[in-house]
Amino acid sequence: LKAVCIRHSHRAQPVMKVVVALPLAAAYNQDTALEYAKLAGAAYCSDSALEAWSCGDKCSADVKSVKICKGDTTKSFVGLWDGTCVVSFEGTSNVQSFITDLEFWKSATDWNVCDGCKVHSGFLKEYKSMQSCVKQTLADLGCPSGS
Repeated sequence: LKAVCIRHSHRAQPVMKVVVALPLAAAYNQDTALEYAKLAGAAYCSDSALEAWSCGDKCSADVKSVKICKGDTTKSFVGLWDGTCVVSFEGTSNVQSFITDLEFWKSATDWNVCDGCKVHSGFLKEYKSMQSCVKQTLADLGCPSGS
């Protein structure tokens, strides 16, 4: 907890004291950051290597129950990393996904998940093409809705 005191310049005592709970900032951890980078890179591995979780250095984290979700032009994988739900999306890997990236310059679409949010229409279209697989796999793994 942190006390925030608001003072007027001509008074020595606080006029108002507000106590707020401030979350502790997560400390940067180099090893964890590298594992996240490897998880992102693992999305580019072959389906068979992902399902066996044997794609070399990129698969050094302890991820289990890996399932591949195919989109129109890319894929993602869903799994459990040390008991925590994880989803990693492949990015640009072929000509078709590169074309989807270029659509970035065309438009931003409203995203009804939150007020005032916008998302690249091509990325949203690609996510929607695998959304049901991702959500179902997360549910099958026991991950709460909205996680």
